[in-house]
Amino acid sequence: MKYVLTAYDFIDNGSGDLMMIIWPPEGDSDDDDAKFIYDGTSEAMLVRNNGQTVYLPVLAEEIRKMLPRLTEVLIAEKENYDLNIIINSIKQRKMPDDYFTDIYPVDIEIINRPLPIPSLDYNNLRKAAGLPLK
Repeated sequence: MKYVLTAYDFIDNGSGDLMMIIWPPEGDSDDDDAKFIYDGTSEAMLVRNNGQTVYLPVLAEEIRKMLPRLTEVLIAEKENYDLNIIINSIKQRKMPDDYFTDIYPVDIEIINRPLPIPSLDYNNLRKAAGLPLK
């Protein structure tokens, strides 16, 4: 399993839906088997395909509060995405048809324990993210 860091943002549409926008790492997503795993406190990971997991080291408090009420997150992938363009398009209810390279829903799994990432990988990811080791 390859664990990666990438840019990501969340958008809450105010209607109980959550979209996560990510700068896609190399390789294709596996839209059917992808899933979002939340540790129940502060961290999560997006299992993007069988060999690749995106580590999400810091979830905002608002996102952490939403996750227990949701069953899925909509994932939208785009290199060099501009969050202002996305927010303005959502406000106008008109997203350019070809803006995202991939969009797919993923189920949320809340495990209420540390993420299942091997210690060495976990410590390397936290260090790369500029976070203290636990």
